[in-house]
Amino acid sequence: KYADKEVVDTMTFNRLLIKKLSETTQEDTDIIRFKQGDELQVDFANNEVLINNIKNMEYVNVGSSFFEIPPGSFTMKISSDASITSSIIFNERWLD
Repeated sequence: KYADKEVVDTMTFNRLLIKKLSETTQEDTDIIRFKQGDELQVDFANNEVLINNIKNMEYVNVGSSFFEIPPGSFTMKISSDASITSSIIFNERWLD
């Protein structure tokens, strides 16, 4: 039926009607995903997220995307509602 049609890789909404929003509670929004000492690894090469060396894609937002980190100087912002201590380590990939 669609054999002669070009594959579509983009979708567009012309109209979105929201009839009802689900109610949320403070408990729904204040979920603690990490504890002190946890290590979050984002593997951009394989599109994976690991927490303490365990693959954990459950909390990756379906609308997010893995991006390339350009060579040279790069700024990434880490934010939190509470005071935090954090660090970022970039492991470079080399092409053969």
